[in-house]
Amino acid sequence: MQDEKRPAERKTLDERNRMTELQRIRHSCAHIMATAVTRLWPDALLDIGPPTDEGFYYDFDVQSHRFSPEDFAKIEEEMKKVVKENQEP
Repeated sequence: MQDEKRPAERKTLDERNRMTELQRIRHSCAHIMATAVTRLWPDALLDIGPPTDEGFYYDFDVQSHRFSPEDFAKIEEEMKKVVKENQEP
């Protein structure tokens, strides 16, 4: 894991144009999840969070909390709030 938060690297327009619609959705979902987790646990450090063939993921380092299955509903609820904000891509 990295030692400090770094800004998310934006894909270039060319990179985005080469992505399939499903890849774009998965890419966006990874960023939405990262936003939700960092809102719930502000000390969360982000590493990588790419879309995959099966979905998406993000690696987190959270010193104040150990993730458990009970956290998934909380994260999902926060993700829904992020989506409703309709943030700029």
